[in-house]
Amino acid sequence: ADYMPEIKSLSNLSRELVEELNAAMQKIGYWKITLDKAAQAESTTTESEKSNFNAKFDSGCLELTFSGRFDTLNSPEVLAFFEDFEKKHEIDSVIINCEKLEYISSAGLRILLIIHKSSQKGVTLEKTNQLINDILEQTGFNSIFTIKN
Repeated sequence: ADYMPEIKSLSNLSRELVEELNAAMQKIGYWKITLDKAAQAESTTTESEKSNFNAKFDSGCLELTFSGRFDTLNSPEVLAFFEDFEKKHEIDSVIINCEKLEYISSAGLRILLIIHKSSQKGVTLEKTNQLINDILEQTGFNSIFTIKN
């Protein structure tokens, strides 16, 4: 309830209905996700049961290593990391090691596109496996990113 969103469109409803809605919303769990400001930005690793990413930064080049799945569950975390990192550093290029990446969903591709548009020299995908290559080809993303195997 500490992080319950405020709904501004309730002004047209009766007071009783607004109170009922607020009481019902108190029973719902809300997550507030924030980044740890004390974390080292130059080298970061995050892990979950099915995915992991590691980041290193050297001379304007951000190197990301993904393993497992890059999908709807972890793409917000990767985007939040990148946006926070981008505020603190000038990123010339991004290299993404996909050697251990098992799957990428449309949500993961969206994050890669955001990263690509934000870096001066774009994104290079390295060591992509056949499944990732197939996904990139089917979606047309193989024409957007530089792919080195």
